[in-house]
Amino acid sequence: MNRNWHEAHPMPSKATRQQRVEWHLEHAQVCGCRPPPASLLDEIRELEKRRLNPVGEGAASIRPLARSPAPPRRPAR
Repeated sequence: MNRNWHEAHPMPSKATRQQRVEWHLEHAQVCGCRPPPASLLDEIRELEKRRLNPVGEGAASIRPLARSPAPPRRPAR
């Protein structure tokens, strides 16, 4: 059990269903001391898919990262 994570991330009191789904997804990724409730599994899996592929479907929709400009060249000696 990741005690530090649990202390820093308590489940909100009167948490909404969406808050519970988000909390349990993060919990499964960093601690996993117990499985998420079966009643939330479908929503947790769907949220995880959306986070892994936020732009759209397939690799063709992934936007390339902007390239940093090349560092200046040193003059030849």
